[in-house]
Amino acid sequence: MTDLETTKLLGGSTLYEQKMSSPLNGDYNKEWQEHFVQWVDLQNYEGVQLVTWTPQSVDKWTAATTKKCAEDWEKAHPGWIVLAGINGDFFNNSGTITYEPTNNFMADGDMYRADYVGDYRQVIGITDENEVIVGSPSFSSNMKLYVYNEDGTVSEKLDINGYNTTPSETGVTLYTKDATTVYDLTGYTVYVGKYTICRVSNGSKKAVFVKGSIESVRDGKTSEKPVISKKIENADGSTTTVTVREFYLVTKDSSYAEKFTSGTNVKCQFDYTGDWSEVTQSVGYIYQLLDEGVSQHRYSTESFIYTDHPRTFIGFKEDGTPVLMVVDGRGDATNQGVSLFEGAELMKLAGCVNAYNLDGGGSSTLIVRNESGNFEVINRPSDGSERSTGNAIFLVMRQPTAYVATSTTTSIQFAKESNIYSQKATDIVINVNGLDYPMTDSSVTVTGLDMATTYDVKITYKLDGETCVSKIYAKTKEYSPGLDFEPTDKGFIITRRQTDEVLKTISANFMVNGETYAMGDVDKFVIDGLFKDTTYDISYTYQVLNTQTKRVYEKSVDTKQLSTLSYNVPDIVKFEVEQNTKRSRIEITYEYTDGDNLATAAYVLVNGTKYQLSKKYGSLKVENLDFNNQTYIVQMVVEYTTPTNIDRSVQTEEITFKSHEHSWKDATCTEPKTCTTCGKKQGEALGHSYQETVVKPTCEEQGYTIYHCTECDYNYKGNYTDSLGHNWQDATTDAPKTCTTCGKTSGEPLKKGCKKSSIATILISISVLASGLYLIRRKK
Repeated sequence: MTDLETTKLLGGSTLYEQKMSSPLNGDYNKEWQEHFVQWVDLQNYEGVQLVTWTPQSVDKWTAATTKKCAEDWEKAHPGWIVLAGINGDFFNNSGTITYEPTNNFMADGDMYRADYVGDYRQVIGITDENEVIVGSPSFSSNMKLYVYNEDGTVSEKLDINGYNTTPSETGVTLYTKDATTVYDLTGYTVYVGKYTICRVSNGSKKAVFVKGSIESVRDGKTSEKPVISKKIENADGSTTTVTVREFYLVTKDSSYAEKFTSGTNVKCQFDYTGDWSEVTQSVGYIYQLLDEGVSQHRYSTESFIYTDHPRTFIGFKEDGTPVLMVVDGRGDATNQGVSLFEGAELMKLAGCVNAYNLDGGGSSTLIVRNESGNFEVINRPSDGSERSTGNAIFLVMRQPTAYVATSTTTSIQFAKESNIYSQKATDIVINVNGLDYPMTDSSVTVTGLDMATTYDVKITYKLDGETCVSKIYAKTKEYSPGLDFEPTDKGFIITRRQTDEVLKTISANFMVNGETYAMGDVDKFVIDGLFKDTTYDISYTYQVLNTQTKRVYEKSVDTKQLSTLSYNVPDIVKFEVEQNTKRSRIEITYEYTDGDNLATAAYVLVNGTKYQLSKKYGSLKVENLDFNNQTYIVQMVVEYTTPTNIDRSVQTEEITFKSHEHSWKDATCTEPKTCTTCGKKQGEALGHSYQETVVKPTCEEQGYTIYHCTECDYNYKGNYTDSLGHNWQDATTDAPKTCTTCGKTSGEPLKKGCKKSSIATILISISVLASGLYLIRRKK
């Protein structure tokens, strides 16, 4: 038994593939045989339908491969797609080959074959609601005539009194191209139709199915029957054969004239009745495999039952969802078919409680719609290639209208399909993880998803007022941890690189021959102390941070074998670089080891120029550099040749001395324009911008002018003037001498009894007296 392989398909369906063994016909004492088993199941029926189909041809039964049949179904159902399918019922492919199904068959409510076999050959019926009914169907006693409105709805359903037989005096009689004799239709009105499909079974009922439209009306003739083609006479007397594909509706009832106007679409068929009246899809089967969980036919002596064959099965789980299975086999000891009992056990393993056997052998085919949208045959048909069969069973759904445009490790962008059908769709909503994302501007991006994860995506939209549902799946991309291993003679150098815009590897733990090494959050990690030329088992776990959601994942990598080198790689043990700006040079100190003498060259690169190193250690000065205008990248390289004559090298990380565009600080009153990075000056200082402020003199202090810079607040004094001097008021007995300008005082108040006015009077008297004496002296 091999591991089970699973593949997610559209519509919530899943493909399973496995090679397994089982005891021959369930007898554990017998030989165990190997089988290739493939099956498709369904999560639920939401948006998905189970349908039947037969290849469409106008005049007769036909056959096609299951893949071609799926393409034919899609052509007849625009806006729908097939998800997966299997071949259906047995069909006539021997003797007089007609490709007609051997049992009852209906598709889209059209009863292609109303004949029914019975006994162990019974029928699976399916309604539009995906309800399944199994067993012996019941049919209407008369054929039914469907008359359609222009919009495709049924306006009326009438009884047909007979077909391809003597016309009835009442009601309507149907005639098809398969009528075996001519009929006298005089006295009847003949509504001549052109069929788009006509089937007549070879069963006991010779049941007829016709679908087409009324083309004309005329009186009946004495000897006639419908034909597929006829000759018409041209104007020049020649004849031309034209295809007419006639069917007749014949009646004496004049009321049909209103029903059968030219262009009216009609359908003639037997209907299901009773419990089967809601069935719109049906297919025959031979033998039930599982009945309410119980495997059938374990001890059967019927050759068809117990013989190993390639087989096709359909089954249903407890919840009613279907399983489509194909088991390969025939002609290969490692790939053998199964008996029906073994098939029952396989269907039980697939989760079914009821299961049924369809056509097998070379007919057994399972197809799925793959990621590219093409149909792929999953099994290995025993004919060596796909066989054409009479009918098929499909899982189908509405066209999704949206597809995965792009994806990252944490997001998926959905875009609207460009076909005409999808462009008519409105109100498109993408549902992921239970959250709705309405589509605007023909696209929508879903973010915050988990890396390397497949999501079931439900798409809902409106089309002509109808709400449609379809399901697809979408995957986020795998994440690369960005951990690179470089072997050395002593171990491994592990470097970490960023590989994603959102996700980041934040730590890693390595297991080397049972010993753990914790890398942590560094970009370069060395595992050393190991043996030269030795193979080690290495596995590791790493932690990934989603920088948007802050979620941390832990991932593991399976064990792999890595070997250390068988020789000593030259090793740069010292490389120190200093920038001497004043002397415009770079000063380098270096050292490297070369235990096995493998080095062929050692040099320092400065902007691509090589400066050869003649010794394993020393110093180097690179002169005449322009740090203001030039960027310099410096790196040391040691080239060597391995013992197997492979040229390699080791090098240091690049050290960069960047030039810069000057970031100028504006000139000030005292400083010119200056680069804030390198200090370079340019131009001249602006000088002060003065504003004059005059300070007036006081009684004691000089006056002056202040010169104040409005830019930097610098100031100085100039233009001095003399002080004003005090304006004294004489002392009194109450106050000393006082300046009337500034209020300053001097001395003390006068003593009491001595009045100023008296002193003044005395002084005046003395003055007068003196004047008088003078006059007197002059008169002498």
